[in-house]
Amino acid sequence: MSTKNTNNNDNKNDQERELPHDFDPSSYAVIIGRGKKIRETVGNQRLRVIASSFLPEYSTAKENKAIKTRLVDKVMALIRTACQEGDCNCGGKRCRRIAFVRQTKNGQWFEVSNNVAREKVGYIFRDLLASNYLSSSKSKTAKKIQRQHQDQQQQQQQHQRVREQEMQQKTQYQISRNIMIDLDELDYLLCSPLIECDMISIGDDFTI
Repeated sequence: MSTKNTNNNDNKNDQERELPHDFDPSSYAVIIGRGKKIRETVGNQRLRVIASSFLPEYSTAKENKAIKTRLVDKVMALIRTACQEGDCNCGGKRCRRIAFVRQTKNGQWFEVSNNVAREKVGYIFRDLLASNYLSSSKSKTAKKIQRQHQDQQQQQQQHQRVREQEMQQKTQYQISRNIMIDLDELDYLLCSPLIECDMISIGDDFTI
């Protein structure tokens, strides 16, 4: 095959194609578009699941575009195989077993180009990576907050113990001080000339 014919085939594959009015995508098809309704279709959810299985390899590829392109092509091939071999409940009459499609505002369906399909799969990979990174960041932040909370509790408990020890020491000091004051007063009273103490021997008669 000549280079010219190859280029013509590539150009055809890179062009979107209008589909018949009775077209109805199968549950295996990936719908290109935005919004929750499109994101939650069975085919789009399956795309995320399939891409997730290749995510570890995709994330380690970093700047290696060749590896990333190969992984994107693998995912696209799996989606197309599912559309070709899966049970579509119409025998391919309405879904035409087409894998990647989009719908205009007036309801017209188109089979998207390879570049658009590849861009969609690449976006899913990047979105999954961002979600994992965000989950990891949230987890790290939550653990950090938990550690800080535990440290604060430990510090509060330590301060409470110190305050209790200080109060206990103050109480003991006050008790000791009161005892010393009482002893000093007792000594003073015993030594006072106003008090006469007769020494009485054991066995003496107490009779006056």
